[in-house]
Amino acid sequence: MLKPSLILLALLFSANVSAENWQDLGAAEDGSVKQTIDADSIKPYNDFFYEAWGMVNFSTEQTEKEFKFRSIKMQQVFDCKGHRTAIPQHNVYSGANGTGNIVYQHKPAENEELDMQDTSPDSPNGAALIFVCHYVNDHPSK
Repeated sequence: MLKPSLILLALLFSANVSAENWQDLGAAEDGSVKQTIDADSIKPYNDFFYEAWGMVNFSTEQTEKEFKFRSIKMQQVFDCKGHRTAIPQHNVYSGANGTGNIVYQHKPAENEELDMQDTSPDSPNGAALIFVCHYVNDHPSK
């Protein structure tokens, strides 16, 4: 028979497992970079915008300043009517698919305003904007 503390521990770990539904948004022609978005993370950010978590994976290790990395997970905010996006926070990982150590992290300061940028539909952020806005239209409960 399992001890009550082991059962509690198992329940805590199972509750922290998050479902993710990563959808491909595109890749570089040479396969060096792949962009995905977690459709299950799409939700209202406020009364006007939506948010979702996106990820960029690199086929080879990248170097930026003093750290090496293979993937970046980012919180993205989308203005579907104004065709603008912002990335308020992101984590840079040593491994692919958001694994390994976080080698760099940016979180917004308290009360920091979003830096919404006009977004071209042909850009990586544009692909994410189009996906999220279509997803929200197709799933009104989101």
